[in-house]
Amino acid sequence: MPAAFDLRKIDLENKLGPIRGFGSGGYWRHILAMFKAHGKEPNQHPNMRSDFLGINFVLRGRGRYSDEKNPSIALQPGTLFHRFPGRLHSTWFDSASDYAEFFIATDPRTAAELVRIGLVSAEPVLAVGVYPGILDEFLALQKTLASTTSEIPTPLAFVRTLEFIHGLYERARQNRLQSYWERIVSDACSLLERNIEARFSMEKVAAQLGVSYTSFRKNFHRIAHCAPGAYRVRFRLARARELLLTGSVKQVAASLGYGDPFTFSAQFKAQVGLSPRAFQRAQRKALSGGA
Repeated sequence: MPAAFDLRKIDLENKLGPIRGFGSGGYWRHILAMFKAHGKEPNQHPNMRSDFLGINFVLRGRGRYSDEKNPSIALQPGTLFHRFPGRLHSTWFDSASDYAEFFIATDPRTAAELVRIGLVSAEPVLAVGVYPGILDEFLALQKTLASTTSEIPTPLAFVRTLEFIHGLYERARQNRLQSYWERIVSDACSLLERNIEARFSMEKVAAQLGVSYTSFRKNFHRIAHCAPGAYRVRFRLARARELLLTGSVKQVAASLGYGDPFTFSAQFKAQVGLSPRAFQRAQRKALSGGA
C-alpha cells in the first residue's frame, strides 16, 4: 500500500510563497486566493463577525472553531472551515503547531449571492483530507486570478474558483460517504461473526442494516477485500480450526451450521489446503513434538 500523502514533508513557504493575494487599487478584488503561515505567533479570533466569505483549508498545524451552534470543532490538516458573512464565530490556532492555511475570500456582495444560490456549503467545518495535487490545484487557481488586472474577476476566473471549491466539497462528501460505509461494513462483520451456526442470506444482512444488497456487496468488497459470503466462510473456518482440536469432524460441522460434514470438509479443504481429518492429524503430530 502506498504511503499516505503528507503535507508536513513539503516546504509550503517555498512552494506557495509568502503571504500574498491578488488585487489592484483596493484592499482586495472580488475573489482572493491566499496562502498564510501564522508561524509561532499566537493567533486567536474570538467572537469574530466577517462581512466577507472565507473558505479556509488547513495545511499544517491545529486549532479549533466554534460558533453559536458548535461549541468546539477541531481543526487539523485537511480540514476546511468557513467564515460565513455576518455569523459570529471564533477560531484559535496553536502557535506551537506552526499553523498554515490557504483560503479563498470574496467580497460581501459576491459572498451573499453564492450563499443565496446554494453554491457554498452550510456546514461550518468539513473533513476534506489532504491529497496529492491539492497545492498545484490551488496554485493554478491563484494563477488564473492573477491573470486579469481588473478588480472584477473574469467569467473564467469565477468559474475556476467555483470548480476548485466544489472539488473540495466533493472530496468531503466522498469522505463522509466512505466513513458511512465503513460503519456499515463494521456492523456487517459483527453480524456475520455472531451466531455462525445460523443460516441466513446476505440479502437479509443488507436489509437488516438498511441498505440495498447491491451497494452492500460492492462496498463490503471494497473495504474488506472479499465478498460478505466469503468473509463469513473465512470466519467460520477459522473457528473450525479451533473446534477440530477437540471435536470430531461431524460435531464441528454441526456446530457451525453445515447441513452435512461433506460440505464442511470440501469447504475446509478448499480454504485450508487440508481435509479436516488431515488437519487434525497434523495438529496432533505437532502437539506431540512430531513423534
